[in-house]
Amino acid sequence: MKDSSSIEKVRLSYGNRIRFVIALNALMLGVLVYIFGRASDSTFLGKIICRYFGDVFIQYNFFGDLGGLIPELVHPFSFALFTIILFPAAGRIARGLICLGWMIINIVFEIGQYFSDQFSEFILIIFNRNMFSELLSNYFIAGTYDHGDILAIVFGIIAAFAISEFTINEGEQNDPKISTTKGFKIKKSGR
Repeated sequence: MKDSSSIEKVRLSYGNRIRFVIALNALMLGVLVYIFGRASDSTFLGKIICRYFGDVFIQYNFFGDLGGLIPELVHPFSFALFTIILFPAAGRIARGLICLGWMIINIVFEIGQYFSDQFSEFILIIFNRNMFSELLSNYFIAGTYDHGDILAIVFGIIAAFAISEFTINEGEQNDPKISTTKGFKIKKSGR
């Protein structure tokens, strides 16, 4: 039986706390762009907010043209970091595969917006008609494909992997076959 105190130390490592704060703040930025920078009826989140709170939010595009790319950058970035946090013993290769997985998922969703009719029909056939399949189908139909979104996804994933490497704690696993560098070593001072 594993010592539960050692499991707690891994879960609450300083590097994971930094990753969590960075990922959560990035995700919140994406949510704020959806709430304040997009028409309330154009996103699922906007529709939920309008349903419970009415259309009370001021719509202002603070970020200009970049406002459309910010969610595409921060969502895969945040999801990759959150997944890396769930696997604190993951080495460099595993962290890279986590990032690659999220990049593929997000790019497939973006390409699905380009082939919206085919993806929508495929989803309704595979999942039968239910609430989940209807929401997913509507996502593809209502979405707009953009090359910039693909680029933002790639940059978000590269940033997530870089953050995962630069927040490595002393003693966290790396794959020595890939590199002997461990990024910046974070040491807690004063304890």
